[in-house]
Amino acid sequence: MRTISLIALGGMLTLLSLPAAAQGRGPQPRAERGGPAQERPTQRPQARAELDQLRARLLERFDTDGDGRLSDAERAEARRKMKV
Repeated sequence: MRTISLIALGGMLTLLSLPAAAQGRGPQPRAERGGPAQERPTQRPQARAELDQLRARLLERFDTDGDGRLSDAERAEARRKMKV
């Protein structure tokens, strides 16, 4: 009887430890799971160039005083006109 109790206890402990073993070491860092952190070096220059082009177009369209920066009034006008 004692042997059966020990075997049953061992089985229950094994079953209780399975979920912990299945979880592993927790969430992987973004670089290990192949997320955006690994894609950034190739995409960043292109994205930067696109942002610079967009900024230049916005300045050309909405910078009425020609100082190369959007004032609060110019920003408000840009938001108002870009709102669809």
